[in-house]
Amino acid sequence: MPWLMIHMTMPMMVLAGIGLEPAVMAAYNFIRQRIAQRQGVVSASQHETSQEVSRLYHPVPTSRPKRIGVLAGSGAIVTIVMALLLLAPTLHNMYEVSYVHAADGPHEMMVYVQTTTDVNTIMAKVDALDQKYDGGTHAMPIGLMNDATWPFAWYLRDYTNVCYNYPTDCPAAKNVPVIITGGDNLYSAEVQYSTKVANSPTYAFHQYKMRT
Repeated sequence: MPWLMIHMTMPMMVLAGIGLEPAVMAAYNFIRQRIAQRQGVVSASQHETSQEVSRLYHPVPTSRPKRIGVLAGSGAIVTIVMALLLLAPTLHNMYEVSYVHAADGPHEMMVYVQTTTDVNTIMAKVDALDQKYDGGTHAMPIGLMNDATWPFAWYLRDYTNVCYNYPTDCPAAKNVPVIITGGDNLYSAEVQYSTKVANSPTYAFHQYKMRT
């Protein structure tokens, strides 16, 4: 589950940041050093003048930046490149599990809910029924029983006329086109709503797998 993985990834990210900071600074100083070498050495007269000005305005000697060797600078750059290469699949996986396969990966532990693809089948039928009777306005009444609230509260988030904990919390909602149930309510709901009763609609009952 994501909230369990974060306990491992957060310390690792902090340690990675602590470890990358010296590499970034070493690479930065190494590049500055190489640029300064390419621009050439200051002439002797300019150097003496700068020393006199420095003594006049800065009597306290300042420490010179540590010289970065070729081996250390190259190692720092390689470290940063490797970190960026590892960042690429991390961002790709984050995008995949957040937007592409947000809730249809029943065996992917980085997905919040391990629901089966049958949930997508149910939602496709609900959307088709809504399109048929209400023109796709998502205003179709839906009865959602308590054992199916999770995860259908998320899948039905765009529907404005959902009766949660059906029928207890909304006794006035009758003859809803769709009733979604699950868990221990399956058998009782099948008996109650798929049996022909006078002045009551008869529902076509079908059982799907909600979770793996």
